[in-house]
Amino acid sequence: MAQRIVARTPPGYGEFIEDLKSRIRTAQFRAALSVNRELIQLYWGIGRDIAQRQQQEGWGKAVVERLAADLHREFPHVAGFSPRNIWRMRAFFLAWTTDDALALTARDKEPSVLTQPASESAVRDLPQPSAEIPWFHNVILVQKIKDCRRRLWYAKQAVRNGWSRSMLAH
Repeated sequence: MAQRIVARTPPGYGEFIEDLKSRIRTAQFRAALSVNRELIQLYWGIGRDIAQRQQQEGWGKAVVERLAADLHREFPHVAGFSPRNIWRMRAFFLAWTTDDALALTARDKEPSVLTQPASESAVRDLPQPSAEIPWFHNVILVQKIKDCRRRLWYAKQAVRNGWSRSMLAH
């Protein structure tokens, strides 16, 4: 049986290791947020592009099925590109490009919320709280709340309070 050697810790080591652990956890949390923001931005852009193509070029529903199949073939180990989720991406984009969302932007002067309707510009910004919550939090908000002001309020609360998906759905 091997003997375990216990070394004495130098003065200040306890505080040092606690500080390191805290910094590591903070960095992990920030990295996860960054990955989430990128994913949400990607889904936002896909939704925008599909909505625009449907409007400008008359793309129909069959294109989404084809997109899903082609993306799955190209990225077989990447989840998130089912036809259902691609439709969610489109709905996510459209939910923040309605006249109600635009009016909310004008009243609240939220610089990160959309400022132009979908048909007027190819470049739009994602509402900041939406970029800070996971994808399925956004899906819940879009599916359950049609009023933009309420949807934005719930997104902000989810960020502020760290709500889980089930807490948000409730």
